[in-house]
Amino acid sequence: MSIASGFGSVLGTSSGIQNLAHSLAARLGGSAGTYFQQLNAASFRNVSFVSLGGMSNFGRRVDIHEYPYRDTPWAEDLGRATRHFAVSGYLVGDDVIAQRDLLIAACEQSGVGKLVHATYGELNVTLFQFRVIERWDKGRYFEIEFEFVESGERVFPSTITATTTGLIEAALGADAAASLDFVSNALTTLSAGAATLQTYVVSALGLVHSCEERRRRCAQSVSAADQPAGRLRALCRRVGCPGVQHDRRGFQLTKHGEFADGPGGRKSCGSR
Repeated sequence: MSIASGFGSVLGTSSGIQNLAHSLAARLGGSAGTYFQQLNAASFRNVSFVSLGGMSNFGRRVDIHEYPYRDTPWAEDLGRATRHFAVSGYLVGDDVIAQRDLLIAACEQSGVGKLVHATYGELNVTLFQFRVIERWDKGRYFEIEFEFVESGERVFPSTITATTTGLIEAALGADAAASLDFVSNALTTLSAGAATLQTYVVSALGLVHSCEERRRRCAQSVSAADQPAGRLRALCRRVGCPGVQHDRRGFQLTKHGEFADGPGGRKSCGSR
């Protein structure tokens, strides 16, 4: 019996894979039952398939900074890297074409999907690529390969007020408030001073107006007092007394044709 026929007979039985695993575990040491009990039935978006193996990538996001004349770079750590999962498996059965079509429909759906990984369990992933390998010599056995990337929730950045910015804004606000208070007090003081000054100006204008009125009245009185003297001078000129002198008290014409220029004083028309 050849090795190929032996493997074929083993894989042909319902428990062939399990028997092969137990045989390998016995040769390598340990128990295969515990390991296989931990495996999950693989599926993607509730479409089952048989998982044969896979490959996963883990690590950190690193940005390398290189500088002139420096031999060693600086590696800037930007957080955990995105996890990638590559899964290989197969579909088998008389309805293998229908199984393939269901899996294609599941892979072409948009958005995040649930992957049940054989060893990682349930994962929220986004599918990159799905490949189906069909061979005529394997008949109803289709090989499949997936490439997934983990997917998280869509989170928008939140905004917070920086401490320095808050202090600067508070200082600017206090400065503006102090400036407004100073301007308000200055305007109040200036308004009071302007009112007082206006009172003084009004009083001064009233005093000037009063003085002007008194001057006008005095001028009117002098003009009124000067009118009789003018008439007397005109009369004297007619009668031939051009040299008559008089003072501010005026003249009085006596019955003898003389003028009196003061109390008890008399002057004739010809006297000076």
